[in-house]
Amino acid sequence: MVNDAILPNALLAGVPYDLFWHLNPAKLEPFYKAQQMKAEAQSNRENTFAWIMGLYTMNAVGAVMSKHGKYPTKPIDLYEKPKSDAEKFADYVKAFRQRRAEERGSNS
Repeated sequence: MVNDAILPNALLAGVPYDLFWHLNPAKLEPFYKAQQMKAEAQSNRENTFAWIMGLYTMNAVGAVMSKHGKYPTKPIDLYEKPKSDAEKFADYVKAFRQRRAEERGSNS
């Protein structure tokens, strides 16, 4: 039973062969927990990657199917912090001034 079930699982969990024979089942538990945590982290990475691919696919389809859709010109920043009210206002002022300068240029 040990060689058929417990040992392969312990090796899979990263327990060295020589160390396995000196541990009892209670001392193997942290290795199994670490293996489970690694598997969950890997699953989360893969799920996030799939979600991001879906996001890019959605943007690509939207860019082709809609007159107003645009594909991103740079990678999507998933960790971008929302702009503060002051930053939003500064962007508004900049856009306003730019439109006004363009209007003045076209009236000349």
